[in-house]
Amino acid sequence: MSSKGGKKAVKKEHSAVKAKVKSNGTGSDLSVKGDHATGDNATKNKKRKRPKENSTVNNSMTVSASEEIDFPRGGSIVQKPTRKPAVFVNHVIKDEQDETQESTESPKKKRKRSDTSKHVKHAPNDGTNRVIRTVEILTFNKLTVGTCLLGQIQQIDDIELTVSLPNQLIGYVSITQISSAISRAVETAANADSDDEMSDADNPLLPDLKDLFAVGQWVRCAVLGKEGDDDNERDKHKKRRVELSLNPEIVNNGIVVDDLVKGMVLSAVVDSIEDHGYIISLGLDGINGFLHDKDTKNYISMCNNNQRLIVGQLLIVSVLKVNDDRRTVKVTVDPKILSFSPISDAVSNIASLTPGNLVEVLITEIQANGLNGKIMGFFDGIINWFHVGEKFVTGLKDLESKFKPSMKIRARVIYTMFSNTEKKIGLSAATHVKSLGFPKVNDTAFPIGTIFEKVVVKRVDSKFGLVVDIENLDIAGYVQKSQISDEPIVSLPATSGNFRIDSVHRARVVGYSMVDGLLQLSLRESVLNQAFLRHEDVQVGQVVKGTVRRITSSGFIISLAENITALAPTIHLSDVKLTHPERKFKPQDTVKCRVLVTNPSEKRVSVTLKKTLVNSNLPIVASLADAKEGLVTHAVITGMNRAGCFVTFYNGFSTFVPVGECSETFVNDVSEKFSIGQTIKCRVVSVDQEKKSLRVSFRTNVGSEKVHKDVDMDMGLSDTKAGEITKGKVVSIKSNTFILSLQPSQTRAVLHMSHLSDHIGSHTQKLFESIKVGDDLHDIVVIATNESKNAVYVSKKPMLVRACKEGKLPEKLEDVNVGDFVVGYVKVVTDFKVVVRFLGEFEGVAMRHTIADQYIATPIGLFHLFQTVICRITGIDTERRKLELTLKPSETPISSIPYISEDDFIKSYFAEIPQPSFAKFIQIGQKVKAKVTQITEDAWNVEMENSVNGIVRKEQTGGAVVNIGDVVDAIVLDVGDTENTVYLSTRTELVESAGKDKEAKTKLYKILKSLAKDGIPTEAIVELVKEDYVVLSLSDYSYQLSFAPLKSYNQRSKPLFRVKPLLKIQIKVIHVPKPKRKSFDRGISLIHSTPSGSTVKSDSSLLTLKDFKEGQKVMGTVTGVEKYGVFINIDNSKVAGLCHISKISDNFVKDVSKLFSIGQKLKTCILNIDHEKEKIFFGLKQSYFEDEENATMENTVGEIHDIDTSKPDSSLCLELDSDAETFLSQSVPMTVENTTKISSVFTNEDVAPLPLSDSWNWINVDDDISKRKPESNADFERVLLGSPNSSYMWINYMAHQLNLSEIDKAREIAERALKTINYREEQEKMNVWTAFMNLENTFGTQETFEQVFKRALQSCDQKQTYFVRAEIYEQSDKSELAEQTYQTMLKKFSQSSKVWTRAGLFYMLQGKLEAARNLLQRSLKSLPKHKHVKTISKFAQIEFKHGEPERGRTIFEGIMTTYPKRIDLWSIYIDMEIKVDDAAAVRRLFQRVTSIKFSSKKMKFMFKKWLMFEKTHGTEDDVEEVKNKAKIYVEGVGA
Repeated sequence: MSSKGGKKAVKKEHSAVKAKVKSNGTGSDLSVKGDHATGDNATKNKKRKRPKENSTVNNSMTVSASEEIDFPRGGSIVQKPTRKPAVFVNHVIKDEQDETQESTESPKKKRKRSDTSKHVKHAPNDGTNRVIRTVEILTFNKLTVGTCLLGQIQQIDDIELTVSLPNQLIGYVSITQISSAISRAVETAANADSDDEMSDADNPLLPDLKDLFAVGQWVRCAVLGKEGDDDNERDKHKKRRVELSLNPEIVNNGIVVDDLVKGMVLSAVVDSIEDHGYIISLGLDGINGFLHDKDTKNYISMCNNNQRLIVGQLLIVSVLKVNDDRRTVKVTVDPKILSFSPISDAVSNIASLTPGNLVEVLITEIQANGLNGKIMGFFDGIINWFHVGEKFVTGLKDLESKFKPSMKIRARVIYTMFSNTEKKIGLSAATHVKSLGFPKVNDTAFPIGTIFEKVVVKRVDSKFGLVVDIENLDIAGYVQKSQISDEPIVSLPATSGNFRIDSVHRARVVGYSMVDGLLQLSLRESVLNQAFLRHEDVQVGQVVKGTVRRITSSGFIISLAENITALAPTIHLSDVKLTHPERKFKPQDTVKCRVLVTNPSEKRVSVTLKKTLVNSNLPIVASLADAKEGLVTHAVITGMNRAGCFVTFYNGFSTFVPVGECSETFVNDVSEKFSIGQTIKCRVVSVDQEKKSLRVSFRTNVGSEKVHKDVDMDMGLSDTKAGEITKGKVVSIKSNTFILSLQPSQTRAVLHMSHLSDHIGSHTQKLFESIKVGDDLHDIVVIATNESKNAVYVSKKPMLVRACKEGKLPEKLEDVNVGDFVVGYVKVVTDFKVVVRFLGEFEGVAMRHTIADQYIATPIGLFHLFQTVICRITGIDTERRKLELTLKPSETPISSIPYISEDDFIKSYFAEIPQPSFAKFIQIGQKVKAKVTQITEDAWNVEMENSVNGIVRKEQTGGAVVNIGDVVDAIVLDVGDTENTVYLSTRTELVESAGKDKEAKTKLYKILKSLAKDGIPTEAIVELVKEDYVVLSLSDYSYQLSFAPLKSYNQRSKPLFRVKPLLKIQIKVIHVPKPKRKSFDRGISLIHSTPSGSTVKSDSSLLTLKDFKEGQKVMGTVTGVEKYGVFINIDNSKVAGLCHISKISDNFVKDVSKLFSIGQKLKTCILNIDHEKEKIFFGLKQSYFEDEENATMENTVGEIHDIDTSKPDSSLCLELDSDAETFLSQSVPMTVENTTKISSVFTNEDVAPLPLSDSWNWINVDDDISKRKPESNADFERVLLGSPNSSYMWINYMAHQLNLSEIDKAREIAERALKTINYREEQEKMNVWTAFMNLENTFGTQETFEQVFKRALQSCDQKQTYFVRAEIYEQSDKSELAEQTYQTMLKKFSQSSKVWTRAGLFYMLQGKLEAARNLLQRSLKSLPKHKHVKTISKFAQIEFKHGEPERGRTIFEGIMTTYPKRIDLWSIYIDMEIKVDDAAAVRRLFQRVTSIKFSSKKMKFMFKKWLMFEKTHGTEDDVEEVKNKAKIYVEGVGA
């Protein structure tokens, strides 16, 4: 539907329409067929003789479709079967059956039936034997099914039309009864699977009736049925209602094709639009109409708002010409022709004389109620006094003075009623009916409720009512008998009584009849005094009186007028909540109330009985337009939450009041001060008409009622400045956010969970859970204010607080200089940069190459949102007002910040952890007694006093053998993640060192203090390894327990050094706390210095680029795997570089990801070193190692596969100041899937074309090109002559132009490439399209980007092109556009698992965890079942890598429970656990898998995988254990 109300009505009536459409099928309601008279009834009809009439004219409505039709004028023809609706045929069959039955009854009954009707009188016998018809008024009871009428549209609703009919009748047309085309559309909508299809504003399933019809439009209709008939015992108590149809197949039914003549009026529907006109459907078999454009001009300008006709539009047409073959009729809708063109020739069948036709009438009889006449010489017609064409008719003399017998007049047929007993044709000689003009009366000219002070009775109809003359109006009024008086009318004499002729009265308009041209009036005193006649008359805010009718659970039903009731909701019955409202109010009580809500379309009114509102003199606010700044009004609280109150004004208009505006004083919980249903004064603070928002406050006591724009809703917000140190009270807690009330300003502030600490992860979660509503928080800093959102954001990060206290947290560009060290927090993390924010909106950017000391593929995973970082400013861009930063740990040491000490990181970590409940009787380093309760392979579970549980890991048992129930001596190492768990050690040296006396502790304290002061390294033993720190014992100092951090501010994802229990390392003491009694202190803080062994090297011992030379063979570790090669870090060095895919093998390589994995060790050859750009390039080809004995690359490279060129290179990013290298190597992979990236580096290696037959097989080129890279346009053109299909060279050519700032030329080269590259080279074209889109995204506009994208869609794989678009948006920080792209893809490619997983990864990387997780459930509803396992597995991997590993572990466990035999899923699960670096969990998985029965091949694979894991992460004993288990398996299989 086009309107909001229409869509709501369609939704409300959807089920009813659907039921009606389905029950009708293609029957009488939707289409008309001629085979309904079947079965026994049809057989009877064939055997029965046809009824005859004196005129020898047969009514086609009373014969079956298979019978012949007799014509009155000589000869006969066989009429083609006409289509009849079921309701008509059934009606006819019933009449004929009744007639057949009566023929078998007694002669007495038969004679009674054959008697002439009582109301028919005979004229004097003049030899003609004429039958005189009594002129009757058409009433509701006289209407029969099949009656055809002429009417006018009086009202248009969403799915129904109200039609004014002759003699003040009203009918209703359902949307399913307009035409077959519209009925089919409705049926489609009714059968729609969901309401979404109906509610979509762009969905044309349901047409808008206001586009097809206009009020006052004339229509031809047929009666389908009626309700409330007095003759029907079942229906007489129902409200009277006439059901109509406008369908031409029903309305035109019975018209004989041979009777079609010029001037005949028909109903028609526009079937199609042609070049010069319209094809019109007439609803007649074998014949169509044609409406020429020239015949529609007047109609379009006069009646159709200058709009062309549309398909499905209903028309009344006049026949202009009938073709000789009688298969096509030319028609017109010209109002001038329709108004004055009568039927040009007589019709042969009375059924062809339908309503709407203009005919010549010969007056044969004048009666008091109207005229009798002959049509075409032999058809009888009547004109009742409503339609004789005069204002009103007082009686017979009045008619006789104006009409004479044998007078000929023109009249229009307004109804036809054909039955077996009689046939009636009603006519109208009224001017507005004959001309088919617009109505003289309507609701605009004479609104319902209008009172006329003087009306004069001119005619009295004792059965029906009064005709009155309205002073100064040429329109008569009619008063129905029920509207004459409040007292029952026993008799209505014309010459006596209160309502005699010429009596004068006051009258009120209660309705109007368009067709009759009359106003419907009421003389009843109750109506004259009634406040409202329609729901439209009830105004919002009006104070009214009503009568309580009944009491319901929803409220009181109150009668405001005779036909108008209102609801007083429960919360509006009183100013206070009534427990028993029925005790205060009784039915029939009169109450004073005020109108709250009106909805005339739904005939709904709501009122309030609250005295505060009823007696209020404050302004009424019923919409945004009524609200003015400073206005004070009343409202009712209708909802509450922790953030504030919802208040509702009049007419349902509502808004939200924040908690800060609910009171002059602090409110902790609004529910404690306010209640639902409470009436309260509100002050309008501001009104935004553009955003349609309203801000109000309960604080009305402001100096004056006028509130200036500079008064903010939160008092004190304007005084709150970024960088201010303050304190606050927690007033509410949301999912991950605190709402604070800052002291003393009472300003509301937002504190995110991640801003509680400088640490991240589970640490902040524990802090968040420890804070409750009402707690006071000190030392919080205001980091930003947002006046548009009326929000203040604060942080409790100790680093930021200290920086603000020292005045070192910058707020603008002028506060910093190049080389300064500052602290900040991470605001955004993308694939190639990290955005760090300081105060307010001030921020800086650290690009990927300035983030870590070694090469990283992406910052995602290394840095986290809201992470505290130390930055060094490397550049200031004054034009763009931005900072360039570095986050490299080597360039941002903690010592660079003067107000932060080296031990702050570990000290703040422990200081923020809440003390456990057993801190009073258990301390770290304390010797305790523990009882062994359980023994597992990895640890002992023990229990200490006060039911405190402990864990003794295998390495801390000292090799001792115990039994369950044994009591052992142990020393407390640390507290576990759960409050009731501690980690213990039973190693002899640790236990014996515990229990030192006070003197020994003091002596040790002095020694360690001196050690910390001198910075002398000492040896320590690793006792326990935790996520963020390690517990050590100082073996040279009585095994004193100490703690060292494994992370730093700028290095959170990976440990600073790798250690394992019982490993000896070199450390430096940095902090020694004073010994305290009964305190829970983790003691000495350490930092790692140098390990004793080769496990870890200190930074000072790492090799640099200068230590290597070309041709040198080195060992390295794979740090990144891309489509174009692998990144390798040389062991024991800071040096990392690329091995291009072309340098990996002497054979063709297809997929690099199948050959290498991150962390893999390999031997490589240094091919080239660029000291100027600090770049190094490696080679892995076996030919590079031929000079070395036993050198082979088999274990490193593995089996060579083909390159997969089915995926586009979607990450070509263009930078104006970049060269070809950065142009091709800027992007990195973003997803768990191997998205292809074109990224290469120009070196002095061979630059080779990509020939058509072998896309990526590099071949030799001319010597001058092979020795150097192309440096000029001529060089590129020469290379492209030999390799026209090489996207690699075309893209480098584009990059060359960008280096010269020739952006337009780069575009031209892209266009040339697309035209030049062979159409078979789809991947090459895709590469160019990707580069082209990147170019427009970087240097063009959104419009130019969209143009290129749409072109790419036409020539490339659409799904892959959408992937490219999304990735480009992601890399350019256009998250909203990227999200829109993914949403489009989810709808367009809902059957693709890859689309769902990529979208999930996007949301996960954006920090929208819940949105990402919801996608999993949605995907399972859209994807085929065979893709479910793959999709679930992908989402689990995403959780492992970027979400919560525990959640990913849960998902995998669910998969493995269902599919325990899927060795591939087990392998993925294990790989994920390996990356989490939980060796114990990995071993448990290997043990589970190897205990399941698999084929020998699969078991071999799994044991081999297990063995490789133990060689990398385990000990020699672990390796031997795997070998033994494999041996046992082999022996078992052999047995």
